[in-house]
Amino acid sequence: MMEPTRLIIHDFVLSLPSFHMAIHELKESVPMHWHDFYELSYVISGTGTHNLNGTVQPLAKGVFMLLTPADFHEVMPDEGNLLRKFNVIFKEDMLEPELASLLFQDLSHKMVALDEMDCAAIEADFNRLWMEYSSNQEGRRVGVRSTLNRLLLDLFRKSEVQMTKEGSPAITNETIRRALIFIQHHFREKLTLQEVAARVNLSPNYFSEQFRKETGITFQSYILELRLDYARSLLSASTLSITEICFTSGFHTLSHFERAFKRKFGQTPREVR
Repeated sequence: MMEPTRLIIHDFVLSLPSFHMAIHELKESVPMHWHDFYELSYVISGTGTHNLNGTVQPLAKGVFMLLTPADFHEVMPDEGNLLRKFNVIFKEDMLEPELASLLFQDLSHKMVALDEMDCAAIEADFNRLWMEYSSNQEGRRVGVRSTLNRLLLDLFRKSEVQMTKEGSPAITNETIRRALIFIQHHFREKLTLQEVAARVNLSPNYFSEQFRKETGITFQSYILELRLDYARSLLSASTLSITEICFTSGFHTLSHFERAFKRKFGQTPREVR
């Protein structure tokens, strides 16, 4: 099996930078893939299943979710069923910084199943977003961005918010929190401490010190943990080869990947599979 498709937003954007919207009508499965953008979706009608990072979840009217560039997934409509959903893709510059901090303050996925009353309100906002996107009115980008952020704020408020993973210390330093958000969405890429420190306007030494103080582990250890957990999900959710999983997860050599994997999980990747 080849590596799952990596979708690029420039292949979809037609008339508005960093944003695209569509209404998908799916009769057949969308194969496993990931992308370099954020994806917000809402199921209008129909049923199916969604494989998100190795976890299979049901899809039905009212399912409202946000995916990040770190996620891989596939969508499978039920046999003989038409699955209709709003699908919005966008880059980080469409997000209000304060909202981004709220949405990504933890590693939990933002996915909710709305009741009938909430469905009506959310569908109205998606229709407003569709109208803004489809128009040529002055202020179109402002209208799109504000409506998108309103939908994301509703998703945040309706999600069960957990400030930290179980057993992890709360992150009180806003600068380190912003760094963690960036790392969580880009850990499969080649990241250096110097690059992330510069992104949050700190010197490498001070960033390293504050990062360890807030998370309890080093920068490199944190990225290694994310990559290993991601690799284990790929092992169970795909038929990718061990070598493909190694490089897809952000490792640069197979030997390093296999040693680190066995050290963390007590088994080699082949034994887990």
